[in-house]
Amino acid sequence: ARAIAALSYPLCNTLIARFGTIPMLEVAAWLPWLLLATDLIIEGYTLRRWLLLAIVLAMMLLAGHAQWTFYSLILAGCYALWQIASVRGSLRKLVPFFLAGAFAVLICAVQLLPTAEFQRLSQRADRLNEGFALNFSYSPVSLVTLFNPDFFGNPGDGSYVIGGLYFETALYIGFIPILFALIGIYRSVGHKQGRFFALVAVIAILLATGRNLPLYPLLYRYVPTFNLFQAPARWLLLAAFALAILAAYGAAAFEATYKIKRRLRLLIAAGAGTAVIGAVFLVLLMMSRELVQMLRGVTWLGVLVALMGGVLLIQPKADSPRRLLWQIALLFVIIADLTLANRLNNPLVAPDFYSSACPPATPVRLFFSEASDTALRDSLLSYDDYRATISNAAQFRCSNLANLNLLDRQPLLNNFDPLLTAWYAEFITQVNDNPADERLAAALRREIKLDGVAQIVAETPQQITIAVDATKDTRLVLMDTYYPGWAATVDGAATEIQQADIAFRAISVPAGEHTVVMTYDPASFKIGAIISLLSLIGLLALLSLPRFRILLGN
Repeated sequence: ARAIAALSYPLCNTLIARFGTIPMLEVAAWLPWLLLATDLIIEGYTLRRWLLLAIVLAMMLLAGHAQWTFYSLILAGCYALWQIASVRGSLRKLVPFFLAGAFAVLICAVQLLPTAEFQRLSQRADRLNEGFALNFSYSPVSLVTLFNPDFFGNPGDGSYVIGGLYFETALYIGFIPILFALIGIYRSVGHKQGRFFALVAVIAILLATGRNLPLYPLLYRYVPTFNLFQAPARWLLLAAFALAILAAYGAAAFEATYKIKRRLRLLIAAGAGTAVIGAVFLVLLMMSRELVQMLRGVTWLGVLVALMGGVLLIQPKADSPRRLLWQIALLFVIIADLTLANRLNNPLVAPDFYSSACPPATPVRLFFSEASDTALRDSLLSYDDYRATISNAAQFRCSNLANLNLLDRQPLLNNFDPLLTAWYAEFITQVNDNPADERLAAALRREIKLDGVAQIVAETPQQITIAVDATKDTRLVLMDTYYPGWAATVDGAATEIQQADIAFRAISVPAGEHTVVMTYDPASFKIGAIISLLSLIGLLALLSLPRFRILLGN
């Protein structure tokens, strides 16, 4: 049972299909540890357990995906409350959780303070537009993919026939684990932890439906935090985790009794009949591509159901020497199933894709208008057919999309990050509305505007030195993004950086020859680094005090 949970969660396509988003996977990897640490604290409070919880929380915060970290913390908090309530325990047991959370935040301050500053200044500082926030919602008809992940096809072979992103709505933990999960839900009535994870699975799937049911839009409008993140389908992380735990409960409870075997034979017959009917319709009828794929899905679903029933039907009795061999074989069947289910989700390119030559970089920044960016992405990054990107790999490599420009050091005015400074986003909106805007031309050339002559003489990502010969007292405008933390000097004397032309940096320069230096030295990072360092030193000091160790129950 434990091995089934240990396989079905990390190998589920909810995670494997997201291999291109490493921060999400790093958060997901810590989720089991978070629940373990929570369980241990509720069971008994010791210093080691408290440290485990604090370290896990810190690692999740440092992983860099706020949405899945937030959902994981909600799960852990609800689990702690559930466990405390089930034994009528005191809410004082939550104190260690708040202390561990506070300590984790202090340890991570070096990253969290700059992140908080960026979020506060971003285009998402207030709330997301409702249409954007509810994008990528899980359709109720996708529940069939719990039993056949490719019922509607797979973009890896170009057979995907429904809208949306496959990897955003993937929820498949294996055809045998999902049956055990259903058994776990059925048996959860008498098991407090089972009841909790059954509720989590149901609620997470309901939340994942987003715009497809009335619930999430109401939460978006009236409940804080629901308007801060997009893609409700990402709640499926908690569904996948809960189903994996339920699969363990179901596997532990399953025993192929005479009555169960009768039902399994009916299941095998139903699966075989479904597969035959689907295959017959595929052979005899001429249909649209969408119907053909769904009939294939029906056929394969029938095969999986029959296979699932057959594997469980041959379970030896508990006292049989063959029981262990059957269990081992069952695990290999699950591994094979999940490997097959994920075989197309992460297409690869040859290593020379990254070293292949593209046109030499130019000092002029490139810019994709919204229309051209959309057209290029649609032609090279098809959501329903990954093969288009592979077959056009050479064109994609030199397209400068998705930060590929970094490989060739090609300057680009576009920014593909989900968070942007509000003023940069406003500037891009204005130039999209007016492509002939002179400010766009200046930004592409990365001009330095002033009455006189200016030249960049040295530059690193965090410092730029400009030689200036001003004909009169003037204002120097550098077409680089304005952001708090940049400081400027003119001949060594500090001067204020102002915001110019919506998104760029400007300073006042007197007449004559001068050396201007702009340096990125953010206070948020320095303050965060000091807090993180003092927190670590404080913890080490406290751990050296015997009274503190006794207080924590070690």
